[in-house]
Amino acid sequence: MHLWLRDTPGQRTLILLTTSEDESRGLPPRALVFRPGRGSQAVVEFLRKNDVDRDGLIKLSSRPVEGCLGLINVEG
Repeated sequence: MHLWLRDTPGQRTLILLTTSEDESRGLPPRALVFRPGRGSQAVVEFLRKNDVDRDGLIKLSSRPVEGCLGLINVEG
């Protein structure tokens, strides 16, 4: 997976997307989307990769990202 940013006025969104390499190894094309909620809360959505608008996304790292909810480790 790779970590992407959508930085629109008033709403910054982080998105984890599977890569074509992940998908060639049998993983489904998925996205994990973190966006602002109320106050200090965040809304997290599990979506199909094709359901995410990828226009204007900024790739935050060329390194693969692995981890679980709340814990993210950038390889290397």
